[in-house]
Order: sequence, then C-alpha cells, then structure tokens
Amino acid sequence: MPDVSDTSLKWLTALVAAGLVAVVALGSIVGSRSVAEALRPASEQALAAAGLDGVSVTFEGREASLSGGSGTDLREAREVVEGVDGVRWARVVDGPDTDAQERVDASAPDASTIALERTSRGVAISGVVPDADAAAGIKAAVSLTYGVTVSGDLRVDPDVEAARWVGAFPGVLGDVIAVRDLQLTIDGADTARIRGTVRSTAGRHRVVDLLATAMPDLEVDDDLTIDHGGLGRDDAAVLDGTRIVFPTGAAYLTGQDGAALAAVADVMRRHDDVRIEVGAHVGPKDPEQGQVLGRDRAAAVTSYLVGLGIDPDRISQRTYASPSAGISATDERYRRVDLVVKEG
Repeated sequence: MPDVSDTSLKWLTALVAAGLVAVVALGSIVGSRSVAEALRPASEQALAAAGLDGVSVTFEGREASLSGGSGTDLREAREVVEGVDGVRWARVVDGPDTDAQERVDASAPDASTIALERTSRGVAISGVVPDADAAAGIKAAVSLTYGVTVSGDLRVDPDVEAARWVGAFPGVLGDVIAVRDLQLTIDGADTARIRGTVRSTAGRHRVVDLLATAMPDLEVDDDLTIDHGGLGRDDAAVLDGTRIVFPTGAAYLTGQDGAALAAVADVMRRHDDVRIEVGAHVGPKDPEQGQVLGRDRAAAVTSYLVGLGIDPDRISQRTYASPSAGISATDERYRRVDLVVKEG
C-alpha cells in the first residue's frame, strides 16, 4: 500500500468534510422545498373552501406568505392558513410596508395621531395631540408600562381633533404588553395599525379584540406574526389563551379557574425555561383600591400555580390600572388576569 503523507491526509479529510456539508445543505434545501410543496396545495384548498381563493399563498419551509385580496380577506386568510396542519405561521406581504412615522406624517392635518415603536433598546413615540395633559398622560403611561427609556415626543396642537382614542390610549398599553417588537400607529384615518410578534393565534385574537373594544371608533388593522418559540403551537395557545376573570370586587378563584391554571402548570412543568408574568387589569374607579384588588388577584393566581409545584421564582406579578374614566370599573376587562410569557 503506498504511503500517504500527513498533508495528503489533511486535504482528503477537508474534502470529505466539505462534501458532507454540501450534502447536508442540499438535503435541507430539498426538505424545505418538499415541505413547501406539500403545504401549499393544502393551504390553497383551505382558502378556496373558505371563499378566499383570491388570496395567493407561497411558502418558505413551513412559513407562509399571503398576498392579494382586501385587508379583511388577508386577515381571514391568515387564520385559515395557520389552521392548516404543519404551518408554523403566516404573514401578510401584500403591498410595500410603510414606515409608521411616514404614515403619521401623511395623515390629515387636523387629526390626532401617534406612532409607537417598542424594541429591545426602548420605546420611541411621535405624533400630535390636542393638549398638553393628553401628551403628558400618554408619555407617562408609556414610561410606566414598559419601564424603559422613551425617546421622541408628542407635539401639542390645540387645532387638531380631540379624538376619543386619545383618552383611551394609556390604558391600551397594558393590553398589548405581550407583543414583541411592537409597532402601534394611529394615523388620523380612523385606523389603528399594529405589528409585532405574539406566540399564538389566541394571543393575536386577544390583542386585536382588546384594541377594538378599547377604541371602538377605530378599525384595527393587524399584521401580527406568530412565533411559538420553543413552546409549540398547543402549549403556546394554553399560556396565551388563559384568562382568569374575577367577580366584581373579589379575588377568589373558581373551580373553572383551577382547571385552566392546572393546564398552565402542566405546560410550565414541561418547559422549565418558561417564566410568566401574572398581569391583573383594573379599572379607573378608586385607583388605590383597584391596585390593592389587582395585587390580590395576581397573588391568588400565583399561589395556585405555586401550589401545583411551580417555582415562585418563575412567576412575576403586576397590576395594570387604566385611567380611562369613561369605562365602567366593573367591565370584564378590568376584572381579568392575563399571562405573559417572558421566556421560552
């Protein structure tokens, strides 16, 4: 057998390794294409069955992109496609994206506007409102809710319309606390646009419903992307979809609440890297009493989970109090506790 030098062996090893990398990469590409080829016809059939065959769907791996049709059609199509087995998430790509600040700048000159963007670096706000108290209230609420540096400012112009949403906006911030990379824009055209990432379809529905209820004069246009993270679809839906609604003025749990929290504990036991925030939402009447009641409700939920074996260090508590005095403090929105996933 001929001798093989060390240099030749090194070259041979490198060639073999490069070949293996190429094979793996090719397999990944082929696998991604085969998944897309399987999911696309299934999604097209689901869209056609829902009367949304005017919406086009394409895939990259298990992620769908939707285009064509009206905004309403696209929102409905996203729900349909995300319900197809194997689809990770769907996003709307119809038309070029416009920067939030550009939308505000292009709004009607006599309209109140706001653009809020939340990133890992902090929160930026801009826009125009009719009075200094409204501007100060919104800025204070942003700082308090997110606990980060707030850049930008709201311009005060007494000539702009005093829209109803301006008073409701501070209370909305707690409703969208679970949205990562949040962009929330109200551009003066009776539309609230929200972008960002949530963990489940249930979480997206919750955010959109809360916005629509808090600001009924506005149409909510959402482009929320779903990313389950390491949880998986079903477990993410359990954590995102759990809401405990307490009786008026009370902080006790019912048997139905216990069953819901048992499901939460089961998910947390299987995902030991997950932490949650237990967020109690209270209304504007008697703010001091509301804060106490909110803390008692959050504590009740936390104690129940700890009793089921969840480490208390994995649970934080917070109370979100709305200043929107025009809404009854007994409204269900102000008697609820939501869960926000902090990791996982």
